[in-house]
Amino acid sequence: MQTDLNYLPVEILHDILTYIIHGSKERLNILCVNSLFHSVALRILHQDLLFTSASQLMRFAGYIYHILLAGDPENDGHGKLNDLVCEPQTLTLELAGGTAFTLVTPIGGIAGFGTATCPLSIFECLHEALSQLARHPKARMDSNGKHILETLYLRLNSHSIEKRCYNVYDAFVLVNPRRFIWVGPDPPHHFSIAIVPNAVPSLFEALSTYTRLTYLKLTNIAFPTLAASDVLSTVFSSLSLSSNSGSESSIDYIRLPVIPSLRTLYLGQTTFLSAPSIASLILNTVRYSEHDDDANAGRKDPQSTTSTTRAQLERVHLVDAYEGSIWGLRLRMPHIVTAALFLTEHPEYSDGYEGRLEPGGGDKTLRERVKDTVENMVLVEVKTERIMGGDRGS
Repeated sequence: MQTDLNYLPVEILHDILTYIIHGSKERLNILCVNSLFHSVALRILHQDLLFTSASQLMRFAGYIYHILLAGDPENDGHGKLNDLVCEPQTLTLELAGGTAFTLVTPIGGIAGFGTATCPLSIFECLHEALSQLARHPKARMDSNGKHILETLYLRLNSHSIEKRCYNVYDAFVLVNPRRFIWVGPDPPHHFSIAIVPNAVPSLFEALSTYTRLTYLKLTNIAFPTLAASDVLSTVFSSLSLSSNSGSESSIDYIRLPVIPSLRTLYLGQTTFLSAPSIASLILNTVRYSEHDDDANAGRKDPQSTTSTTRAQLERVHLVDAYEGSIWGLRLRMPHIVTAALFLTEHPEYSDGYEGRLEPGGGDKTLRERVKDTVENMVLVEVKTERIMGGDRGS
């Protein structure tokens, strides 16, 4: 017995078409079946934007540009184009590993390029697409003029040949997502670097502007090292401590972005990630005491798109994280605990932690509460092991 899909409830048809569209490269065929398929599928395509090339991004930017131009009363006769049927909620960008630049004619003229065909990086293309989308009436904007998204999902490489790394910031700062995911394009078992060190500062700067972000996942990332002197002033911290014996010790680490709304941080296949970086993030974003939460509970607005001033971080999930290269040591829980205890000896940290760290039993010292907090919040996982050599995680 054959079933006519036209008689299925729209909700079920929506799920079926979503599965087909996301698994097919011939999406236009689905739109051409009949008017019902066209209506449902078009809403799926516009609600969950998916791009697989830089040229697609630029064509979409041109599409939005001409839609807005056609709706302009001063428009000189441009034909009416099919408009977006709904508010875009997610944006997915999946690119092959080698994709870095594309030759395009900028829509409306990007500053400095005019209208001539020129090479644009993927982040310049993303910036152009998001800039045009932000002007569309169906795009939902926050009070700071950022496009509100549920999810921004990237499966692509940044590139060390990209000299204009501020383009990473310029693209990401245009949105305010609830979930931000950037993974590498290679298979999970293939340990490769997708987010190169010189792209990290601009990425962190953009992430620091997000007020709705609750889930952050970054994989295949190499953090900057002290040798990268051009980024030291923006992403590195250095602390010096004097012991009772008079000797001094110091610690240098990269500062991870403090995002008050963030609940879960996932870092996978990372290199040059130091224990103090994780420890500092936790100590800077631990929840306030239960008393403070109760006192401020009445001032929370569940409908607000902006974050509260109190940090919400609940989980830091580290998968195949290395303190140096993949031939060196893995980042382990004892390393993070030791780094956190080291940091609490510095006034910059210890002066502000009394009464804040959880759990905070009256019979526990500050060091004991720091240790409990780190162990309760951090999950260190070994997912991919070497056949031989290196720290295999055993």
